[in-house]
Order: sequence, then structure tokens, then C-alpha cells
Amino acid sequence: MSQDWVIYIFLTIICWGVWTFLPKIAIRTISAESALILEVLGGAFWGLIVFGFIKLEFHLIGTFCALVAGFCSYLGAYYYFKSVKLNPVGLVSSVSSLYPVVAVALSILFLGEKASLKRIVGIVLAIIAIYLMNLPRIEKGACQEKSMAQSEASLSSSEGKGRIS
Repeated sequence: MSQDWVIYIFLTIICWGVWTFLPKIAIRTISAESALILEVLGGAFWGLIVFGFIKLEFHLIGTFCALVAGFCSYLGAYYYFKSVKLNPVGLVSSVSSLYPVVAVALSILFLGEKASLKRIVGIVLAIIAIYLMNLPRIEKGACQEKSMAQSEASLSSSEGKGRIS
């Protein structure tokens, strides 16, 4: 078996790592919608370069699946941009990195791939890892909500004391 895939997956990791980071900078100065449109244009530019060197093939099922994949990719990017505008990149990118769980489930349901114990344990460990990586943020958010609720409660009770019935 060729080891070329290792180079390809390493390049994929680098590209997707940069892709998950750059939107945070982009949306500081432009809207998520504008950033997405510009990303699509960047992808189209890259596609035009690649199309110059390959012969494009068409088949009903393959073409349909590729088009739907592109739609899902950019729709996911849109929601990613909206999320990263509201939260730290580390939180959003780590939680969104659970997308392989969806891919594995779909491959089991529609492609007949096996749900091995090793695969299931890997998915569970990935979910636990994402939870542990974001635990301080989750706890901090819960503490902030609790603090806000306590502040509102004390404000309500102090307002009631100043009233004359």
C-alpha cells in the first residue's frame, strides 16, 4: 500500500487548520456572509486553476453527490463563521471537529461499513476529549450564568425593599 496518503492527510490537516483559524480574523472586519462569499470565490479561483489541468467527468450520481457535498461544505462553513464570531476559535474548531462522527454514522448506514468496537471506542474518546478540552470554558460559562442569575435575584429583592405598598 502506498504511503502517499500520509503526505496528503498531513497537508489536509495544515489546510483545514489554517481554514479554521482565518475566519476569526476575517469576521473582525467583515460580516460572516461576506467572508463566506469571498471564501467561495477563493475556492472557485482554485477550482479554475485545477480544472485547467484535468478533464472534468460527469455521471448522474457522482455529479449529484459532489454538488451536494459542495453545498454542505459551504453551508457548514457559514455556520462555522457564525459560531466563531461568537466564540473562541479553539472552542468552535474543537467542537466542530466532531464532524467525522456524522461521516462514520452515514458510512455505516448507507455504505455498509462495519461499526467495529475500535471505531466506536474512538468516537467515544473523541467526544470525551472535546469535552475535556473545553471543560474550563463550559464551567466558566455556567459560573457566569449563575453569577448573573444571583445578581438579578439580588437586584429584584433590593428593588422590592424600596417600594411603598
